[in-house]
Amino acid sequence: MATKEIELMPAEVRAEKRKRETKRLAILVSIAFLIISASLTATVLAFYTVLLTEVNLTKRAVDAEEKKITSFEETENLAERVYRKAMAIEGVFKSRDNYSILFEVLAEILPQDVTISNLSVTKNTISVSGTAKSYVAVAKFLLIVVEPEKGGKLFEKADLTSVSLDSKSGEARFAARLDLKMDILQQ
Repeated sequence: MATKEIELMPAEVRAEKRKRETKRLAILVSIAFLIISASLTATVLAFYTVLLTEVNLTKRAVDAEEKKITSFEETENLAERVYRKAMAIEGVFKSRDNYSILFEVLAEILPQDVTISNLSVTKNTISVSGTAKSYVAVAKFLLIVVEPEKGGKLFEKADLTSVSLDSKSGEARFAARLDLKMDILQQ
């Protein structure tokens, strides 16, 4: 036989009980949702804080590297300026004539009985004037100037432009033009 249950609780009490259980369930779900939301918020906040710290560390590292690069840039600019100045100096040295070569050779080849009193230099020509003990000494000087082992390493040609005998001193006054080899003084 089937037993029939009889409910003694009125429908309003039952509805109220269901309402309370539903409310209790909603509160539990809300608390669970609150706990989940709070833990997600805490996780996101912690992650954000970690990222912010890493960003700050990265910014500091970037600033430090920028300072290094700036110091290298200053060094590079300085090196570039020094290089340009060195090239300019090298250009000056290459473009100017080295007269010491001329004077060394003249001192080496000048006979004792010849004295040079005036010397002027143009592009590849030297004009000299002076005195000698005799015409032969002048001729000897002009031959030595173009002799390959002596003055010929510096001079291509020697022309006597004037010569005269000083009757009082007995010396020969001369003027000569010596042609230098092309760009020989720019060594």
